[in-house]
Parts: sequence; C-alpha cells; structure tokens
Amino acid sequence: MKWITYAVLGTLVSTPLTAFSCITGGDEYKQAVTLYQQSKQTKAPSQKAHYLRQASALCESPEIYYDLGKSYIKLSDYDKAMETFGSALDTVDNSDRVLRAKIYGRRAYVNLVMNRIGHALTDKDAAVELYDNASPRWLLKLGKSIDLHPKRQQMSSRDIYISLSAKRSMTNEKGFAPAPTIDIFVTFQYDSDQPDDQGNRQLSSLGKAVADLVDEEIKQILVIGHTDVRGDATYNQTLSERRAATVVSYLASNHSELAARLTSQGKGESDPIYKGDSAEDHQLNRRVAIQLIPK
Repeated sequence: MKWITYAVLGTLVSTPLTAFSCITGGDEYKQAVTLYQQSKQTKAPSQKAHYLRQASALCESPEIYYDLGKSYIKLSDYDKAMETFGSALDTVDNSDRVLRAKIYGRRAYVNLVMNRIGHALTDKDAAVELYDNASPRWLLKLGKSIDLHPKRQQMSSRDIYISLSAKRSMTNEKGFAPAPTIDIFVTFQYDSDQPDDQGNRQLSSLGKAVADLVDEEIKQILVIGHTDVRGDATYNQTLSERRAATVVSYLASNHSELAARLTSQGKGESDPIYKGDSAEDHQLNRRVAIQLIPK
C-alpha cells in the first residue's frame, strides 16, 4: 500500500528549474537558483536535500521547501518532511491552488505512513478541495489508500476530533469552505437502516468526538447519507435518508446537548467519491458525512 501511494505521488510534475518565488534579490537569489538547478541534476536524495537546504537558507521559497520535503520523504525522514512542508505552506501564496494542493497531498502521504490517520484525512481533503473536487489520478489513489486503512475504516474519537478540529482551523485561516465536513464509514446491516456491531462502535466514537468539538459557534450539525450506485436510484435515495436519520437519532439519544442542532438529509447514489465499479469503490461510497455549519 505504501509503495503504491509513493509511486503515485512520484508522478507529480516537477517544478521548472528557476520558477520559484523569492523575496530575496541580487546575489542571494542567483545563488539559490544555482543550488536549485544543482538539486535537479542529481538523483541522490541526500545530495539533493543538501543543495535544497542551502537554497532554502538563501531564499524562503515554497517551491524549494516543497522539493526539499520530497527529498526527506525519499530519505524516510518523515519528521523533517512534515516540518518542511509546513514551511512550504507558510510561504506559498493562497492564490496558487495547485501548489498548495500538491503540498497538502505530500503531507497526507507522510501522515499516512506515520499512521496519523486524522491528519492524513485532513490534508487529503484539503488537497481535494483545492482541486475544486476534480482530483487528479494520483490524489484519488492516495485518497483510497487512506480510506482503506483499518484506522480509517474504524476511526477513533480522537482521530475524528483531530480531523474536524483541524478543518475548522483551516476554514478560519486559509479560506476553505465554511462548513468542515468528514466522511465516516458507518456500516449497516444489509439492506437496512440499522447499524451492525461495527457501525455502532463507529457511532459511539463519532458521538464522543462531535460532542467534545461542538460549541456555541456551531449552528447546525448536518448528517448526510450516501449509498453506492448499485440498485434502484429511488430506493437508494430513500435508504440514504433513513440511514442518516438513524445516525441523528443515535447522536441525539446519546448526546442530548446536540439534539437541537442535528438534522439529516440523504443524497442516495448522487455523490460517489469513487467512480469505479469495484467492490472497494462501492464500499467506500457507502458512508455518512458529518458537516458542522457555523453561525
């Protein structure tokens, strides 16, 4: 799984040799360009990282930080990779949605390798949003790798809290959509709106996370049901509505402080994450989305 994800990310288009932003001018910029070019001409990750570290000391460029982070991934130095991608996000212009998406995608991969599923999901979803939900192939494959991870299939309350909390922060600071959303794989009994044992455990974790997170700034908690594309569309619409209503009923019964803000809707088969026809695609498209709508 890790190799597949890394291979996909490795197909991202490289930054042109001198196409990077830098507030530094004169000789320091020229030196940074030379070092950046040297990094492009070597295949050894350690030497590449050496050149890029020197270049970043001369020029705080998101493109340089991005390439340096990629080098740290190849060196399996994931802590430094995360730190460097953080510097890339701190310096990139908000209008450069493609580079921001690539940085978030790389961070999602590193978090996946480190088994930080809440963070991996947050970064992957940020990349998807920056691509205006028209994800390129590498991001779809990365997203599937994350979604199939056992800790994603049965998310802990901590990971749910981490993801939704981080998305709320990003909404405030980075201009993302105003209502943070998370997809949860609540499993139900076959052809039913009643959760199975695994689904009940997932609802328990979900309830704890949402109850801990929701405050006076949240006006509404919207629960959205989704089905796969198999079967009759009208039936799937009704089933998605019933399953979303079941989740609302569970959350209201177990966390009465949330009841007044809970509402549900179903989208049936109209909004699949994955367009394929494999068993995995159908499994991942059956989900419940939780959206926190602010005042």
